[in-house]
Amino acid sequence: MRLKEFLINYKQPLDCYERMSFTDLEFPFEIHAQYFLNIAEEDLSTNDLRGNINALTNAKRAIDCQVEAIIEVLSLKKAKQFPAKLEKINEIGLVAPRILKRLNKLRNALEHDFVSPSRDEVEDFIDVASLFIELSNGLFRMYAWQFAVYDKRTYGDNSGFQVNLNRDDNTMEINMYKTNGKVATYVVRPGEHEYIPLVKLAIKTDWGDSIETDEQLIQNMIQNITLPQA
Repeated sequence: MRLKEFLINYKQPLDCYERMSFTDLEFPFEIHAQYFLNIAEEDLSTNDLRGNINALTNAKRAIDCQVEAIIEVLSLKKAKQFPAKLEKINEIGLVAPRILKRLNKLRNALEHDFVSPSRDEVEDFIDVASLFIELSNGLFRMYAWQFAVYDKRTYGDNSGFQVNLNRDDNTMEINMYKTNGKVATYVVRPGEHEYIPLVKLAIKTDWGDSIETDEQLIQNMIQNITLPQA
């Protein structure tokens, strides 16, 4: 039995999320995104066209580095183009990609059309890059290693399901329970249908910055897993 079948046939409401333990994820590259941001701030201090160009370039490098790091550390599907990479980030609910796409257009205007960026544009670019990196750094500090989803009325009765993350390959061991005992255990691998909805649930509930309640996030996860695949 896989999680999709279990969720379809589970009779009690699943409305509680509990992070049982968490882990820090190691940044996968030698140079951290923050380093490029620091250089961008130094570039701004020259207060001339050269500084604006270098600051914009390094801020874009910071965003590229952070996006690539998230894709790498979570074993998300690789992509070559920047907009496609942002869609991978958006799938896990980490950030709305529209503002980053607009920033990318500014960078493209510099690289391909040789349009001079204004000081205000560059400062806005760096501010948004800083916010994105600070927000997403939370992923590397507190990622759920083990979590459970269950019916709050049956707490402690081994109901619902539990997820255990294997950090060696980002596989997830799924243990499914009913009130009368364990139903089944199997492994979800990156790229499989259940993987992204479970990653998104963990991120959105752990950080507590979603306008949706845990119950709503759980229901979204259930819907994404149980809907027929295209």
